[in-house]
Amino acid sequence: MVDIILKNNGDKPIPISDWSIYFGIRRDIQDTVNNGFIIKQQLGDMKTLSPIANSKPIKAGESRVITLSSNYFIISNSAILPNWYVSSSKTKPVIIDSTKFDDPIFVKPFTSNIQLKRSPQDIIPLATPKTRFEQYKTNSDQNLNDFAITPTPKSIIPQKGNTTIDNSWSIVYTEKNKSQALALYNSLRNELSTANTPTLTNAAIAPQTKVIRLIDHDVGKEAYTLNINNNHIDLTGKDAGLFYAQTSLLSLIKQHGNTLPNVIINDKPRKPYRGFLLEVARNFYTKDTIFRLLDQMSTYKMNVLHLHLSDDESWRLEIPTLPELTEFGATQCHDISETKCLMPVLGAGPDKKTQYYSVEDYKDILRYANEHHITVIPEFDMPGHARAAIYAMESRYRKLKTEGKINQAQQYRLLDPLDTTQYKSVQLYSNNAINVCLDSTYNFVDTLLTQMQKIHADIQQLKTIHLGGDEIAGAWVNSPACKKLISDNKHLNSTAQLGEYFFNKVTQISTQHKLELHAYGDAFDHKNQTIKIKGNLVAQVWNSIWEWQSGGRANRLVNAGYDVILSNAPYLYLDQPQEASPYKNGVTLGRLGLLIPKKYLVSRQQMFIRILIYSKMAQK
Repeated sequence: MVDIILKNNGDKPIPISDWSIYFGIRRDIQDTVNNGFIIKQQLGDMKTLSPIANSKPIKAGESRVITLSSNYFIISNSAILPNWYVSSSKTKPVIIDSTKFDDPIFVKPFTSNIQLKRSPQDIIPLATPKTRFEQYKTNSDQNLNDFAITPTPKSIIPQKGNTTIDNSWSIVYTEKNKSQALALYNSLRNELSTANTPTLTNAAIAPQTKVIRLIDHDVGKEAYTLNINNNHIDLTGKDAGLFYAQTSLLSLIKQHGNTLPNVIINDKPRKPYRGFLLEVARNFYTKDTIFRLLDQMSTYKMNVLHLHLSDDESWRLEIPTLPELTEFGATQCHDISETKCLMPVLGAGPDKKTQYYSVEDYKDILRYANEHHITVIPEFDMPGHARAAIYAMESRYRKLKTEGKINQAQQYRLLDPLDTTQYKSVQLYSNNAINVCLDSTYNFVDTLLTQMQKIHADIQQLKTIHLGGDEIAGAWVNSPACKKLISDNKHLNSTAQLGEYFFNKVTQISTQHKLELHAYGDAFDHKNQTIKIKGNLVAQVWNSIWEWQSGGRANRLVNAGYDVILSNAPYLYLDQPQEASPYKNGVTLGRLGLLIPKKYLVSRQQMFIRILIYSKMAQK
């Protein structure tokens, strides 16, 4: 149960009229009539609280309590979203002042520990200052060894003595590696004083001692050797390997300053995919923020930035041939008809805002990622989680139809207008699944991939596309287009097979574009049944072993021939609350992934072991 207290702090009564309060709670609720008001579940997290005709006005100084029921537990303050606003047909929407806080200070504390349990069987102890003090009071400080490099290198061989660098040293460069040497010089200058920063020196005139040499030699993919020995510091590797050697050298300088312990370090990544998934569709982050993230990723030698660029809430990347995707799909405002913009959700408030990356913004991200040897994998979630794309293409349809361009209007339409299917996604959206039975859907996918390859072409060739595929919620049952497709296709018997149909089709398109296709495990494994699709495919599994009765998913997919990226939500989603406490915020923000080649995961027993190991690695 949730109590909402409306208090009239004014000196006049609040009349009962056509006004409504729009507010966000991250839970499905029951439509409720209580104390003169009706509360209704709208789309997503958004709810409305509206006065009932002929109910009593709220007098000056009066507090009115309205109680609603949630269909699921609420045990965190952050389930209540900020920026509640009042709207009516006669006034501009206005945010209620007391809710203008990301930290929900307008939410009263829970009054008992019973309220903080998900069910009577919940035995997870609540975190308090006292319990945390008791847990850690006997822990001693952990001393770092002399080589605090993360992740831990494969081989560290300490040598006798130390090496002290200063401005009498030289960073030796050739024309081939000048840019790398300059980057190292700038990094050292940021860490050390001018007196302790080596100078840049051309190899043709460089001295024989007191030198830092960048040796371009292949010692293995992304592998490197770092040798610190009195008057020489040698960094050996190729491309990313040489970059990682510089990163490890900087780690030692951050730890020791300009006097370093002599050492020989040999390192090679344990896994080829070391990724970070950044969700920008629901919560937008600026280009500069992504630059800072890339800096941090390179510090930990991560090599993939997976950008989740679309979802129900927004589409975040400009696609030149489909401008409506950002003109409409990246814009939120209070518009009940959703013909001008998408309704604001997740506490966004009613004021119009358009947030997306232009083509040039995205190219800047690609360039910066290249400098840090990080591959960008763009994701456009479909067929589910696609409400922003669907409504953007409906905006395009309306515009072109008005201009009399009927064929063009239909070209990229993503819904069947005669579909009467009623469904609701896990995130409480309806109409969020692209109709997989329309030819126009595959026109859209093909054009999208073509445009993405053009955007990437001159900077970082696009080799991988991620097309989501998760959490499709009962769509297409009453779609005439799907009924016709099923009746005409001897391989289809029901809508349950349409997800497989969709991914067979988009796999063919991605193969024509010479792209590796990534998707979430849901796309290829549903109700414990694995779909075998031919193509260059990788499945990203977010379920944990025990979660949602689908713990065998990674194992099934590996044995069906897929490579698998583990992204186990409870352990690797950085937006999860760090403690069992109502004051710890967190839901969707970012995800980590580690690739398990199929040859290393062949049995259920091995899956248990390897998930544990990889989770620990990712948490270091």
